Amino acid sequence: MTTADGIARFLMEAACEGYAKPPFCFSEDTLFDISVLFEEDYEQTALKLIAASAYGAILMEDGVKPLIKQRLIHVCIKYIKKSLGKGEDSDSVGLLMIVCYVICGGDLLKFDSATIHTLATLLINGFSTDLFQTSSQITTKLASNVTKARMLVVSALLKILCVSPKAVNGHILEIVSGLLRLYAISDPSVDVGCKLITLQALQALAHLDNAKDSILAVKPAVIAILSSSMSQKNVILRSAAVDVKNMWCLVA
Repeated sequence: MTTADGIARFLMEAACEGYAKPPFCFSEDTLFDISVLFEEDYEQTALKLIAASAYGAILMEDGVKPLIKQRLIHVCIKYIKKSLGKGEDSDSVGLLMIVCYVICGGDLLKFDSATIHTLATLLINGFSTDLFQTSSQITTKLASNVTKARMLVVSALLKILCVSPKAVNGHILEIVSGLLRLYAISDPSVDVGCKLITLQALQALAHLDNAKDSILAVKPAVIAILSSSMSQKNVILRSAAVDVKNMWCLVA
């Protein structure tokens, strides 16, 4: 295993599990349990977000060579599939963030259909995590981190919808439900960016030709929520909501 592989794996394990093998340790049995350093759940979640962000920073670095990026993504996908094979938690915040960075940083056209489907499913499951629950402790203790994480999730979803729309077949209801909930709980005074990218994802959904029945089934709910946004004080948000609502009204 190269140094880069070891660092990437350490960050992935820290993000997903809270403990990891140090990259420069020669003993296979040595694990560094980071979670014991913090008592509160939200603090452990913050640590996982930081570890995932560090992995993402490596992946998104402008100067990173394509082959190195490809290798880091390969190591990550292999790790994700192995973790799922063990029956480990598939809806953890850390895993969700890692998946989002792989989707945003990778070339989806080079992924096989099974891999894209796995990543898309994990991404969609992310709407049920604490990131999207207003009553969770992390949304109050880590407000700015949560906003960034939510935007990353929707950005990854938007890329899936644009590049590999077939990967979301059968999940339209969960996606729309998650997006509408996110739109409703986002503060229009401070989360304008989050609301705008959520509207963009809803707009992309309206163009899905291979899921017309599902789109028509959720159409009334989408229009109802967007209609309630007509009183938004922010002109940009109000205008964007009107455009997306009109587009959904034309779906037939």
